[in-house]
Amino acid sequence: MLDSFKRTWKDEKSPVFGYYLYLLTLMEREPSYVDRMTNEIELIFRDYPESSLLFWILLFLKEDYYNNSFHKLKAIENWVMNGCTSPYLYLEAYYLMLQEPYLLTKLGKFEIRILRWAIRNQVLSKELATQIFDIIELNKGFHKAEYQLLCAAYEVEKKPEYLGLICSYLIRAQRFDVRYHTWFEMGIEEKLRITGLYEAYLLSLDDRAIRAVPKIIQMYFQYDSNLSYRKMAILYNNIIASKKTDPEMYGKYQKTMGRFAMEQAELGHMDDNLAVLYEEMLDLGLIDEELSHCMSRILFTHKLNVFDARIVRVIIYQKQLKEPQIVPVTDQTAYFQLYTNDYVMLFEDEKGHRYISSIAYRIENLINLDKYLERCRKLAVNELPYILAYLDKKKSLSFTKEDEEFFPVLLFSNDLDKSYQAGIAQAIMNYAENVKDYPKNDLHRYLQEADYETMSQPVRQYMMESLVVYQYFDLAYDLVQTFGMDQMTPATGLTLVSVMLERHKEDNDADEPLLRFVAYVFLNKKYNDAVLTYLCRFYHGPTEQMQRLWRAAQEFGIQTFELEERILVQMMYAGEEFSEDELFLHYYKTGGRELVVLAYITLRARAYFVKDEKITGNIMGIIRERYQHHMDLNDACKLALLKALSTELKVNDNIYKMEDALLSEYTSRGMNFAFFKKLDKHLVYKYHLYDKVFLEHCADPRTHVVLNYSRDEDGENFIREDMVNVYAGIFVKTFVLFFGDVVQYYIAEELDGQVAVTESNRISNNDVLAKNDTSRFHLINQMLISATLQDYNSEFVSMKQYAEYEETTKNLFKLL
Repeated sequence: MLDSFKRTWKDEKSPVFGYYLYLLTLMEREPSYVDRMTNEIELIFRDYPESSLLFWILLFLKEDYYNNSFHKLKAIENWVMNGCTSPYLYLEAYYLMLQEPYLLTKLGKFEIRILRWAIRNQVLSKELATQIFDIIELNKGFHKAEYQLLCAAYEVEKKPEYLGLICSYLIRAQRFDVRYHTWFEMGIEEKLRITGLYEAYLLSLDDRAIRAVPKIIQMYFQYDSNLSYRKMAILYNNIIASKKTDPEMYGKYQKTMGRFAMEQAELGHMDDNLAVLYEEMLDLGLIDEELSHCMSRILFTHKLNVFDARIVRVIIYQKQLKEPQIVPVTDQTAYFQLYTNDYVMLFEDEKGHRYISSIAYRIENLINLDKYLERCRKLAVNELPYILAYLDKKKSLSFTKEDEEFFPVLLFSNDLDKSYQAGIAQAIMNYAENVKDYPKNDLHRYLQEADYETMSQPVRQYMMESLVVYQYFDLAYDLVQTFGMDQMTPATGLTLVSVMLERHKEDNDADEPLLRFVAYVFLNKKYNDAVLTYLCRFYHGPTEQMQRLWRAAQEFGIQTFELEERILVQMMYAGEEFSEDELFLHYYKTGGRELVVLAYITLRARAYFVKDEKITGNIMGIIRERYQHHMDLNDACKLALLKALSTELKVNDNIYKMEDALLSEYTSRGMNFAFFKKLDKHLVYKYHLYDKVFLEHCADPRTHVVLNYSRDEDGENFIREDMVNVYAGIFVKTFVLFFGDVVQYYIAEELDGQVAVTESNRISNNDVLAKNDTSRFHLINQMLISATLQDYNSEFVSMKQYAEYEETTKNLFKLL
């Protein structure tokens, strides 16, 4: 077979050919031949220095290797540490160690690799196991690989001294996890004398494990220990668990456990094992005032199990507390205090993301709260946690005499949410109102120190009103300015403003904030003479409200002259409608200023004349009186007076004189109106109005009004003519019409570029004058009427009379 290979294999420089040469040395052991083959293999190795096959062959051929195990092992180490993973090298290295265990002098990376390979292949020998224990260095810290080697070596060679080495290795490396507890437990069972072994036993004991603790441990820790409180609690928990089976040991530890429980309670420590210890002490009746104070937080500690490994923190918001609890989550477990059932939890992961309802969790009480709460509360009545739990269990927020003791805590605790605290304070004040002998000092202090900004609106209103009741007027007034007048009922507001008005009664100028507050009280139907007096002096507001003020002031008999003038000026300036004149008449009778009086009667007169609005006899009486006394009156007043006089059924000499004078004035100015013909008939004749028909049209004074009219019977040939704005938008066109004449017309208005026909109608003259009327206009009308009636005799008489007048006129009057 080898001969056949030699004939067919052409590459004599390849590693495979080197292996062929190695096989030849196995067949021919003559030293010179072996040396020659070795030289040829080394030459090939120079060309292929990375060939693990050639290196492995040379391990058996080179004299330096097969005569010196140490050098051989070093050469293998170099190859393995450079990345070679050939099992042949691992096997050869292990074989060397197996043959000569003294070659294993340290546990470096190479040695660990070889030994772990041996462990995986279950070939670790007792000699090598012994050598591992002999060379392990206990002071270099913990290395997982070394620990695994020690465990495997102990499985091969189980000796007490080797168990002690493992325990010492773990103790010195401070490895007290639950996974290592078995070694310490075995060490105690073997009664090994190792420093720190008993402590290591407890430190590595599972917190949740409830089992009998070796007596040597119980005895060792009976009097003193440097262990953490959590580990000592585990020991005591196990002692309590075994008190029925080992009452003697329980009795020895009872005082120690009691002292320990008190110390931990004072420090506020709590976990599952301490909870068992606390309950044990409480059941033994060790509750006193000191312990009750210490237990005020501990009793309310809850355990949270979070079923999501991402969560690292929990934030608990309780309605009653100002600040949230923020607790870390360790091994998906956290501990925190819950005083009531009104809370919200947020879960936070390591990235800061927060969750509410999507996280599954479980909460459990560590101590039976109901069993001890009332006893502890009565011994530590001023502890806030007990108070909150007590209030949470009450169906309604009502108090008794016994509760008075903890009122100061509720009123002044800095741990409470300010809004919640204010609600409690309100309930306490309600209680105090019904208890005659209750001292009010704390309530006075609370009202002065309270944070009103955080209160709910109803509570804030109650507190602000209480400030008035307790006579803290300045603070109450400042809060009104901050939070608004509606934070106080009008009745209480009246009390407060009355005090403030007394302080400002000599002021010549209004205090605007105070004025607004006083007005608020008044508008809510609460007032007195001080309120009304101040408002009458300074208040400006909507006219309706000032009128309400005026009527109230009238009932109190308060001087209202300034208020009346402000109301009148405001109404006239704003163009508001006047529903009644009572206020003006009172102002007029008390000496109202001439300018205001004239302005008011002018507006009323103008509305009457232009818009035909109703005007009272009192106002018209003032106008008439002023006219008769030759006081200033403008066109609006005089025209309104003339219009009113035209409606008089009985005209006496006084009225006639006024009509005559006014009619003379306006006809001379070319200001003619339709109502003129309603005046006394003598004036109608006197001023030649009997033959006139006045067409009036009312429009915006800015409007361009165009009259289109036709005298034709068929309504053709319309004449276009601008209408004259005679007064305040009253446009008038004067026609002279005989009986039966008809004028058809339509009126167009043009304003802002828009043209619209607003009126279309016809006018005629159907007036029948008195029988003794002998004017020529009347004679023509008589002839027209007689012709219409076919009364030819009357028509002839009228014609004859008209001819006589015409002839007489020609003879008496000559044209110049």
